[in-house]
Amino acid sequence: MIMSYGKRVAVLSSTSGSVLRGVYDSSAVESFSVDLVISDRSCGAVQFAEEMNIDSAKIDWKDNMRGSMELMGLLLSKRIDFLYLFFSRMLVGPILDNFAGRIVNFHPSILPSFPGLGSFERAIGAGVKVLGSTTHYIDRGIDTGPVLMRTRFLNNSPDIRLMRHKLYSQQCASLYQVHRNINGFKRVVKSNVSREFGDFFWPPLDTESESLYRKILTI
Repeated sequence: MIMSYGKRVAVLSSTSGSVLRGVYDSSAVESFSVDLVISDRSCGAVQFAEEMNIDSAKIDWKDNMRGSMELMGLLLSKRIDFLYLFFSRMLVGPILDNFAGRIVNFHPSILPSFPGLGSFERAIGAGVKVLGSTTHYIDRGIDTGPVLMRTRFLNNSPDIRLMRHKLYSQQCASLYQVHRNINGFKRVVKSNVSREFGDFFWPPLDTESESLYRKILTI
């Protein structure tokens, strides 16, 4: 098993795990690794964990309360400090108090616009001029918790795949920077991405996160 350097981190995912995979493939294990991948189903994130020899676990998510209680027990038994979410169900109950300020959600829209599921597709359908993402702590609402990071970019191409890849790249950079901040890596900011690409990150990307963003963006 690959062990994280610093805080013990789990990822809860019901998706392909593409953001997690992208950051792993584009960074060094010394600056990014997780200790546990959790899901309620067979999915790409679990497959990636198996490929990388990362511990994984499956939760029987029959309803939000029972699933949240099982998740909390698993996090406590594995001594997890932070949980990253790429997940389609709501967490409820005691886990929100026990892990307050330690559960981070990566949402594919600029909140408060388009909370909940299908955010990117709804934003595209609405014809918005600016797309982006929000990284935030979860609370008892639907995507209403305190914001850690926002990104944005112009919706200036009819190629939806291109716009989706830009969003994916920004989420990878957000995950990497938030993880580095949580683990206390030194942060040096000399970013030119806004001037070069018309993209926006707040707070600005540090030099390591910008390098990762450029690498993934041009894949």
